[in-house]
Amino acid sequence: MKLMATGNTAEVFEYDEGKVCKLFKDGYPLDSIKREFENTLLMNTTSINTPKAYEIIEHDGRHGIVFEKITGVDLMSEFLKNPEDKNLAARIIENLSKLQKELLSSESKNGISYKDYLRYFGFEKADHLPDGKNICHGDLHPGNIIRTPENKFYLIDFMNVCLGPKEYDVARTYVLLTENNPAAKETGEIYLSLMGMSFVQIEPYLEAIYFCRKKEML
Repeated sequence: MKLMATGNTAEVFEYDEGKVCKLFKDGYPLDSIKREFENTLLMNTTSINTPKAYEIIEHDGRHGIVFEKITGVDLMSEFLKNPEDKNLAARIIENLSKLQKELLSSESKNGISYKDYLRYFGFEKADHLPDGKNICHGDLHPGNIIRTPENKFYLIDFMNVCLGPKEYDVARTYVLLTENNPAAKETGEIYLSLMGMSFVQIEPYLEAIYFCRKKEML
């Protein structure tokens, strides 16, 4: 297989025609791989463009997921080509918010609760937060949106997909867009306005999200 890209936990290889294999590194938990596969199948049921997940394979003692191959450029890479262009940044946030609104209109009974995700990282107040059954991406930022040459947008990276209130997923994206961002206040206000939400609506989830972000980045 021909290597296409390398990440922290996996390498992506050319596979059969129109397919790629995300081959996880030695020691990566099989349960986590199965969860990403199942999350992708859940995302495939929505109206959002997502790469199809075909199967879990084993290759040279490592496990991987075979996905549909999507050709394009992620929106974060587009932004980094011209980070001073405020109009470009605004368009990217607008495209992101449109996709997220469409995704959050989907509901399911299948999938893990966002509270289970919070508990996994040791957040002890999860039971005090509202329940919800909207399909949440859980890690939606410009780097996880691919623009194809045909100007179609695809969501990728479904390890954190869960079920929860819309406000939780918006709060997650708000944090991802504003952390380590010199224009955090402006970016956050534009994003929330496009999502039709206020800071007050997402505030109850921020403590849990900031808690988990510290653990995620260890």
